[in-house]
Amino acid sequence: RLVLHFTNPCHFTTTLLHSRRNAAKQVKREIDCNPCALKMEPKIKESEYFKAKISNRSSLEAVKDIKDRLSEAQKNIFRRSCFDHFLDVKELKFSAQLLHNILLREVKSDENVMWFRIGRKNIRFSLEEFALVTGLDCSSSYEPDTKNNDDDYRIVNEFLDGNCAITIKELRTKFLRAKSNDDMKMVKLAMLYFVESMLLGKENINYINETNILLVDNFTEFNEFPWGRISFKMTIDSLRKGVAQRVAKPKKQCAWFPPCFYGNKTKLIY
Repeated sequence: RLVLHFTNPCHFTTTLLHSRRNAAKQVKREIDCNPCALKMEPKIKESEYFKAKISNRSSLEAVKDIKDRLSEAQKNIFRRSCFDHFLDVKELKFSAQLLHNILLREVKSDENVMWFRIGRKNIRFSLEEFALVTGLDCSSSYEPDTKNNDDDYRIVNEFLDGNCAITIKELRTKFLRAKSNDDMKMVKLAMLYFVESMLLGKENINYINETNILLVDNFTEFNEFPWGRISFKMTIDSLRKGVAQRVAKPKKQCAWFPPCFYGNKTKLIY
């Protein structure tokens, strides 16, 4: 689901929820949402609109895998994570053509906010809307400490043969084949799989992030990391990339859109 905020006020202070599990924990952030200050100059003229060939594949495979693979006890532990509400998400219908037509109507604006002019309405997509939809921590990002793990083991050694250089596809295979009497170990592997394959919207051939592999060894630190901020940055960059490449180069271009807020990995080929 993509939520675009209709607004007329020139400026206001927004309050972002860190997560749906901990609604009391909040962070205030100033977001420039002043449509009056924008010239609403379109990035693409209406006469230059173009069609897009779109291929679509489900991105909720990781959620299904986690539900099928984890035991009830392990699912209960996963429910204690910042990703618990994603277990309740069902397969969503996504209109890629609708998104494409919205993107064609983007106007020039700040790099951290996307504004669209549709009819006589000014529509905004920013960190605020992303936080409201995903329920993820969208506070400021930082360099995580990967040295303080919970126990004397590392997930990379337990399940990944000591190798951090593996692809998303390989990570899925190892998760589906993983066996352990330690419920927490299985949950940590599930969280890593979820973040890499769904939240960050990577292709199966992409390599997983070594920092994330080490960070997951600390359950608390992994769950307090602002994944929403990271995913939002990837999302807004991807939304802009496809159209920008098409305008700059008339040949075919591909852009992957991280799926966490609308339920599908979508590949736009221009």
